[in-house]
Amino acid sequence: MKKIIIIVVALVVLLGGAGAGLFFTGIIGGGAEAEAGDQAEGEAKNETASVFDSEPVYLQLDPLTAPVIVNRRVSAQVILILSLQVKDLSAKDDITSSVPRLRDAMLRELYDKPVVREQSDGSIDIIGIKARMLKVAQSIYDTDQVLDVLVVKAVQTG
Repeated sequence: MKKIIIIVVALVVLLGGAGAGLFFTGIIGGGAEAEAGDQAEGEAKNETASVFDSEPVYLQLDPLTAPVIVNRRVSAQVILILSLQVKDLSAKDDITSSVPRLRDAMLRELYDKPVVREQSDGSIDIIGIKARMLKVAQSIYDTDQVLDVLVVKAVQTG
């Protein structure tokens, strides 16, 4: 007899929990309140979409490696992860199709000129690299397509 009572109570608790879960997820019940919530959620998504339309568009590039040359010898390597801020999604698509050309031009620039500051303790010249990479990108693409270059990460090894 005790086993039957325990089983019945367990079933009631289990069914009650399942019903409460279905109710709170909106699968059962809620009627007009659920529809009003769905409508408000749809309006919020539309507002969010319009905010993201005006947000900047970025194209992250694969890591670039540049040598740090001291006394005509490579003393270290600098690994750079760059992102390009582009005008819009169509500009991003145009640039994505010709990224190898851009990477080649950026690597040539990094190998031609030093990536560390002159007369310093060997720290990475982030501002100079950023300006040089922007100039390279704007020389390949229209100046209105590439708005900025962001240095996401710069690590010196060695």
